[in-house]
Amino acid sequence: MYTMHGPINLSKYRDSDEIIDEGCDCPTCLSHITLGELRRLWKSQDRTESAKYFELASIHNLRFIIRLTEQARQAILDSTFKEFKESFLNSYYKNK
Repeated sequence: MYTMHGPINLSKYRDSDEIIDEGCDCPTCLSHITLGELRRLWKSQDRTESAKYFELASIHNLRFIIRLTEQARQAILDSTFKEFKESFLNSYYKNK
């Protein structure tokens, strides 16, 4: 799997019992699917299991984008978009 900056290294999640995002309301996170389980599905040679990874990850990613868009829209309506953008970027990239 690749990102704009090269391959994704998921080995650090091999035994993780953390869910993707504690504050997320997507079905993947609400089902308490762990990062370790997602990694196992992603690495699986079984097509059904690897397809399940893409389904679960896509559900989470789409909900993340929808929520971000909702928050950005509200910030625009509230005339606070600049502050929202700076806050989001500082928070999102603090550990990256």
